[in-house]
Amino acid sequence: MAVSEGRVKELMQGTNRPRRARASRAKSRGARPRAPRLLPVEVHSRPALIGRDAQLRSAEELLARAEVAGASLAIRGGPGVGKSALLLEVAARASERGTRVLRATGTSAEQALAFAGLHQLLRPVLGEAERLPRKQRQALLGAFGMADADSCDVFLVGLATLALLSDSAAQRPLLLIVDDAHWLDSRSREVVTFVGRRLQSDAIALLMATREACEDAVEDPGLGELALGPLDDDASEALLDASAPGLAPAVRERLLSEAAGNPLALVELPISARRLPECTLLPAQLPLTARLQQAFAASALTLPADTRGLLLVAALNDVDSVRETLDAGSILAGAQLALEALTPAAGAGLIELDNWQIRFRHPLMRPAIVQSATLGERRAAHAALAQALVASPDRRVWHRAASIAGTDEDVAAELELAAPHAHTRAGIGAGIAALERAAQLSADPARRGARLLCAAELALETGREDLVRRLLDAVESLCLEPVERARSRWLGELLRHTESPSAVKLDRLLEIVEELRVAGASELAMNRLLSVATLGWWTDRDPLASDALAKSVAGLNAAADDPRRLAVEAFAAPLRQPADVLERLSRVDPETVREPTAALRVAVAAQLLGGVHESAGSVDASVANLRREGRLAGLAEALEAQAWNGIWLGAWDEAAAAAGEAARLAHETRNHPIAAAAQNVRAWLAALKGDGEAVQALTDACERSYLPAGRTTLLAVAHVARGVAALGEGSHAVAYDELRRIFDPADVAHDLCVGQWVIGDLVEAAVHCERGPQVAAIVAELELVAARTGSPLLLAGLSYARPLLADDDERAQALFEAASGGAGAGACRSRGRRCEAPARRSTRLARLRGASARARSCAPPVRPAAAGAPTRAISYRRRSSRSR
Repeated sequence: MAVSEGRVKELMQGTNRPRRARASRAKSRGARPRAPRLLPVEVHSRPALIGRDAQLRSAEELLARAEVAGASLAIRGGPGVGKSALLLEVAARASERGTRVLRATGTSAEQALAFAGLHQLLRPVLGEAERLPRKQRQALLGAFGMADADSCDVFLVGLATLALLSDSAAQRPLLLIVDDAHWLDSRSREVVTFVGRRLQSDAIALLMATREACEDAVEDPGLGELALGPLDDDASEALLDASAPGLAPAVRERLLSEAAGNPLALVELPISARRLPECTLLPAQLPLTARLQQAFAASALTLPADTRGLLLVAALNDVDSVRETLDAGSILAGAQLALEALTPAAGAGLIELDNWQIRFRHPLMRPAIVQSATLGERRAAHAALAQALVASPDRRVWHRAASIAGTDEDVAAELELAAPHAHTRAGIGAGIAALERAAQLSADPARRGARLLCAAELALETGREDLVRRLLDAVESLCLEPVERARSRWLGELLRHTESPSAVKLDRLLEIVEELRVAGASELAMNRLLSVATLGWWTDRDPLASDALAKSVAGLNAAADDPRRLAVEAFAAPLRQPADVLERLSRVDPETVREPTAALRVAVAAQLLGGVHESAGSVDASVANLRREGRLAGLAEALEAQAWNGIWLGAWDEAAAAAGEAARLAHETRNHPIAAAAQNVRAWLAALKGDGEAVQALTDACERSYLPAGRTTLLAVAHVARGVAALGEGSHAVAYDELRRIFDPADVAHDLCVGQWVIGDLVEAAVHCERGPQVAAIVAELELVAARTGSPLLLAGLSYARPLLADDDERAQALFEAASGGAGAGACRSRGRRCEAPARRSTRLARLRGASARARSCAPPVRPAAAGAPTRAISYRRRSSRSR
């Protein structure tokens, strides 16, 4: 049908005519002219593109070159990588330079419409087409259905497009932007690439954005190329923090991992995470927003049905096996499928494929494909996987559970048994998810409650109080057995403990341990008693509490060589344990203690008995195991113990790192005693490094929290840090007063076990301020303790204290040499900085008291440390480290 010349002009004039018509109609009606805007218009600056400085520089250089001789560039990258954002920023900068910008965006809906993309691009300049030669004008307008044309010659349309753009660029430089070029119809793509190869003599720049590694990607050797990859770690963190500030550390880490540097994912994933129900863990596959789903799964919608089925199976499978995917996919399709059925997905850039593995090109491809399927399709794929994975029962039961609607006790029991393996293999969240799903499949309320309690106990390890409360609320209305009721009460008490440092009541926890014993759950009772003992060590050093622990452990009738029993007794009364207890605890293989946190506490008990070196390996192993399993509460405990070992073994940098992480994790999991203990480690390190202000701030915070609780180890350690700081500054009287409180039974900071750590420091401070006789009785008492316990840490401290208190120079020299070369001191000296101290420090004090010239030659004078410097001019810890 012929189109009139007037109609052609109207169409070529684009959108300007309706605006003029509206203005004309308003004037004819006598409408009042719009008043000028009196208030200034607020101009919003564009958000900066994070992590794309290099790519923007390349685009700026392209614009500069184009103003002289034209240029073209294809930007290649995966979905969501930021191609469109980069194009928008370049367009804005070009407009600021006075360049005219023409845009087109490919869409799947218009892929079948010839020249649809080219019409988008040229529509603003079609009004200038009447200056083209007649054949070119007819070909171009005919391609758009705006004029009759004998044939649609792509070459002639390309020439007309180039001429039209050249004429426009003669008046003002042009920037052509084509986004999602892989979705352009084939004719438009041919014309755009034709033009892109012929811009050398015009002030025109062409920027095209296209997907990488897919069949529809624009491939033309005549175009320049710019690869747009994922953001680096720093840029990813900056973008996530800018789009979603204040995320919980665990959520932030998970989103960074899932996004894998993809800018769209970094912006959109926090939105989908916020839409999850409250009091839940992040699922194995995060739900996606519509933008993300469209970005990552749109290419899959046009694939053959068998290919889509195979992709869904692969997305639901937890391994990348081609064999398993083909087996399950064949079951799903009802026919044997070959590897070739996956070729279209590889061609679309969704997967990478070889004979053994199928790998999605981005982590979010999996959830996008799963989310695009219906519930029925997902259940069918899970059922097919369950049928195919006969040789992998742990994985098979997951898919059986996911394919079921309703209850199934057999599957629930099987899934409960598989939960520990899931926990070990995929982390604590997988274990919680397995137990929750097992509870959902349980028809029996008692079994459902038991499984929910198992999930709640694991959830407590993650520090997710909200999740624990939700699970306990679900249990509350169920009929529970006595053991399960005790477990529920235990969790409730621990939640109260997280609310306030002084909320813990050991007597209530011991009552629950007794309930477990009476109900026949002696193994669980012993593990819980070990938890009580650890908690009591930090928060309640009252002798009555120690007696109650001893009575409780005796009532459990555990084997005498049970490492957990030995650990409870050590926590309850570390200074009353015979020497063989440390030896027996040191021989314990952590793998034989089935509960990871219990294995850690056995190692910490050896540490309390002075076995610093003996416990170090087990503590380090616990850190690795608990970190791998995602047990954040237990990991905080392990790191705190590792930090103490770092102080005693001279690894101060490692101690500082462990204490910092322990404090952070304990704060996140609301484990107040461990948080305070980690801060005390930091205070002690600050004292050793001469940072008195940090010592005061950290110990003040501890006192504010724990003074109301009465006598605690935490208060004792706070005074240790203050005393060590004062000793380093040369304030010996202050140091003596602070440290002496630890040895005073009437003082709230009294803790003789902590005192064995610093007996040498106390004696040094006492001798400097002429109070040596006043500490002699303390040393004598600890000599008896050392003879009974054989504590290496105490023996090292006493070997340092003895020469300082010697009555005469000859005796001091003999003790000096014994400390330097004796068996005990030598063993300690080989393990850390602390044990070289007796010789060096005794000679310093001997000189102050007029000892021999030989002694005087062994050590420099005492000088207060400058702020920020090592705290002691003769710091035995630092010097011995350097000497080695």
